[in-house]
Amino acid sequence: MSQISRIRTLARSLPPSPLRQAGTLQLTDAIESILSRHFPESSASATSSAGPSKSAPTGSRQAISESRARDAMDGMLRSLQRIQSNAASKRYPLSERTLTPAHDPNTYLRILNGVRQSAKGQGRAWWKRFFQVRGKD
Repeated sequence: MSQISRIRTLARSLPPSPLRQAGTLQLTDAIESILSRHFPESSASATSSAGPSKSAPTGSRQAISESRARDAMDGMLRSLQRIQSNAASKRYPLSERTLTPAHDPNTYLRILNGVRQSAKGQGRAWWKRFFQVRGKD
């Protein structure tokens, strides 16, 4: 399995972002776009059948660009593996003090509820927004 196909498989296995509505751009879409733009699968066969062109790198420049492309793909693969394994939250766990700030303990609960309500198409009442009423909802 090539590195590009492994990157695509990992990207497709990522869950969709809960902060974006269904049908909108997700991280997976961005990764697919980057791969298709910078690492086209048919580029190797197109350059070999068409012969050398003026814009195609030659000699040591081609070796350097292939090396950079390999390094970039390795970096993308490692990054996606870290995202999938949730490495950052395991390495830097959030304390209860961080999750419930003293000045407003319901901050993150309100954000979570707001995301859930907006996903359902619901919003806060106009008077709660106008008077900046804070609570758990």
